Amino acid sequence: MHKLTSGCVKAALIIGEDPMQSDRFSSYFANVEFTVAMDWAQTETALLADIALPGTTYLESEGTRFNYEGRSARFTKAVNPPSGVQGWEVLARLAAALGLRVPGTLAEATSELRLLVRDNTGERFAFYWNEGEPHSWDGKGKLQVADVKTAPTPIAPAMTECERYKRSLREVGEERFRVL
Repeated sequence: MHKLTSGCVKAALIIGEDPMQSDRFSSYFANVEFTVAMDWAQTETALLADIALPGTTYLESEGTRFNYEGRSARFTKAVNPPSGVQGWEVLARLAAALGLRVPGTLAEATSELRLLVRDNTGERFAFYWNEGEPHSWDGKGKLQVADVKTAPTPIAPAMTECERYKRSLREVGEERFRVL
């Protein structure tokens, strides 16, 4: 947050998040000169971005996901995205346009990512990328309580598209009106 507010960050690529819906979070981006948003819905962030890229939902894309245990699960798309391009393909094209080497297929990208995780996590690999391997721990190390001082802060829960729609409705007597 400090880098954002101090002006160190000149450009931002925001994927699937909507920080501009909240005054608190949108203020962090006041010094960002160029913003790109990638999302499947028309969010405040996408509307305010210099460029909006088409994102996809989990139903419109294929790939690998990880649960809280680090266990991987491959998935396939159920429907085609309206843009005709999956989110990972948009990111791959953007990376290629920026001169970065990009794997040719999703399988190649997943394989490269798996090797990077393996090479950088060592014996902890099964905790980060687990394809059914047993988790093993040598018993060394211990849990340590973090020295953090906190105070409750009121943070509104993230609004879903359904909640946005409900908030755009106003009741007047027995009739409901959409606020535009």
